[in-house]
Amino acid sequence: MLQLAPFLVSTPERIRMSNEFYVSSIEALLKSLKEGNFNEEDWKILKRCNSQEYCETYIKRFKGAESEHLIPAIYKISLRYRASKFAALDPFDTECLICVLEYEDVRREFDDPKYLAKRVRMSGRKRGWKLAIENIVLKKGSSKGFDILHKFKRLEASFEFFMLSNSTHFEPKVLDAARARLTDHGFHFKP
Repeated sequence: MLQLAPFLVSTPERIRMSNEFYVSSIEALLKSLKEGNFNEEDWKILKRCNSQEYCETYIKRFKGAESEHLIPAIYKISLRYRASKFAALDPFDTECLICVLEYEDVRREFDDPKYLAKRVRMSGRKRGWKLAIENIVLKKGSSKGFDILHKFKRLEASFEFFMLSNSTHFEPKVLDAARARLTDHGFHFKP
């Protein structure tokens, strides 16, 4: 049986993590540098990621290279540049949009190279990204997208995982639906 990371349990630590959404990508990277996650050379590279195009170039260049450990950080920066092309209601709505973009990327990797979550995008543009993903999670049964993520063991890119990771921003009924869907697919939550 698979287990979700312990940080998905609702604790005071969870609230602290949730509030990190209001810290910019660069500030979060600076914090990582201070904690020793990146060295000086890594930091110089990350500071050059000042556009989506640069991010994409570095991701291609670093695959299989010595600096490959920077790809996840560069990808997160790239997601923020991509999200800046869309309107959002507030900082957390932007994070919900980033969740949608990451979900699309994973679907393209495993399912359809041209995949776009068209209905979610339409709903997000009209009513906000948070409401768009809440509506998907509240539907009965799992979606084709959720099933694909489950099949390839990538549920960390699901809306349900995102919601439980940021539980202070969602209503209990939405969290219950997210938790139930993940539980139905073999996840065990620590008490």
